[in-house]
Amino acid sequence: MHQRLMAAKEGKAAMNLKLSIEHLLRLAFEQPALLSGVFMTPLLEGHAGGPLQVRLLAQQLCLAQAPLPELMLDRGEPILERKVLLQGRENAITYLYAESVIVPRVLPAPVSARLLYGEELSFEA
Repeated sequence: MHQRLMAAKEGKAAMNLKLSIEHLLRLAFEQPALLSGVFMTPLLEGHAGGPLQVRLLAQQLCLAQAPLPELMLDRGEPILERKVLLQGRENAITYLYAESVIVPRVLPAPVSARLLYGEELSFEA
């Protein structure tokens, strides 16, 4: 699969767009290091065939109950826990459920404030 994607990237192989997006999605979950720096939303939008929207289910600002070395976080530091759905904007089909832990202090102040107030961020150019 990896060889087919690399060949398509170099223009040496034609691939069905839907098939290549499905392969990229699988690759993103199975070997995330190969697609580092790639936002998942455009891949999912390609698979869904249209724009997606984030639906906030729950969020709470709380203190970390234990150290989180992956986030270089000590116990007791503020974190924002969020649960969201990624749904089709026009059809409301759910494509992804995600739970995340966000460290507000490492984000730019305006971004952190928008998240804390439950506003969604747009990463579109």
